[in-house]
Amino acid sequence: MIKRKPFDMDAFLKRIKTAGTISPQQEDALVRGDAPVHSGPKRLPLTALITCHYGGCNYLRREATLRAVKAWNVQECLPTTAVFLELVCPGQEPCFARDDFPSWLQYIRIFGNPSNENLFQKEALWNLGAKLTDADKLFFLDGDCMPVDCPDYFKRIFDACAIGRCVHAAWHIVHEGQQSSNRDYYSFFADLADVPKGAIRFPGMGYCITRHDFHAMDGFNPFSICGSGDAVFLWESLRSVPQPMTYAKRFHQSLVRPHQPQLEPVCLKGLTVQHNYHGLKSDRGYVWSRYAVELFGDPKAYCHIDSAGLVAWNDPEFPLKEIVMQKSRMHTKEELYTLICEVVKTRLDEMESRSRNKDYHYDRTDRNLYA
Repeated sequence: MIKRKPFDMDAFLKRIKTAGTISPQQEDALVRGDAPVHSGPKRLPLTALITCHYGGCNYLRREATLRAVKAWNVQECLPTTAVFLELVCPGQEPCFARDDFPSWLQYIRIFGNPSNENLFQKEALWNLGAKLTDADKLFFLDGDCMPVDCPDYFKRIFDACAIGRCVHAAWHIVHEGQQSSNRDYYSFFADLADVPKGAIRFPGMGYCITRHDFHAMDGFNPFSICGSGDAVFLWESLRSVPQPMTYAKRFHQSLVRPHQPQLEPVCLKGLTVQHNYHGLKSDRGYVWSRYAVELFGDPKAYCHIDSAGLVAWNDPEFPLKEIVMQKSRMHTKEELYTLICEVVKTRLDEMESRSRNKDYHYDRTDRNLYA
């Protein structure tokens, strides 16, 4: 087994912050003095785009992300800096490589360990990404989302951002390829008068806030280990907004940090964003994986933030880790019950096997043990 060196956060941040943000061709041209540092789209000053991926190589997610990046790349204006973080854990193949991205979007691969597996890491990676830039305005966006017919998307989002405000990534949301795509989705921030009757109000996809507010709220809450981190964020910083999800369970409410700065919810009317298809929603176990977490109690009791800033299991062999790994089997209560029983039986069999192994215990014939 290959042993990795301990993750050095200070060295990592120093290396990233001093890394070049231009392509080698642009750097050569700059040295020759015959080209500007940034060619192409205008850069929006003191702005940053932060996005991420985790969970290993998945063809559908890869294609969904690359389509989004292609749409970002033709924007009239781009952020000053942009980072795409990919977390790769043991046994996983990376989903992306540096050559997949344009030069203005910096790809950073982070290697996790077994304690980081099978956890929802988006908020933790967003927090880490914010440390890799000095921008005043931070746009945290899901990597599989792209604007529709809006060439000035980034400019509109960043122009609306100010201290004390939270700008949602969309006003109208299109979920590509889902069975529920015939229903209208609108931002949870949208004025009810502008939302068609029967439409679903959606809280996620991304937010733009100032660095001032990001520091005031101590980053995003990373402990929504099965998702719905957007629900926790809304409860923390937008308490005037009603409860956003019926399946956000008791443990989500237990995560809410007190005394968070209250932000004004903003969405830009007419802004449409598409969430690209990356598999059936029914196979993601949104509802029943949260019930599984509910059975084990507050995630802060068995998870922590490690030295790399990632969510980690206190015990890498914690049974819930094995249960939430199989979300595609959680369509019904009966399926969840069967899965839990299988995991418990396997663990009990392992315990029983160890108890029969004489090498597992001390040698009871050694009288010196009782001297």
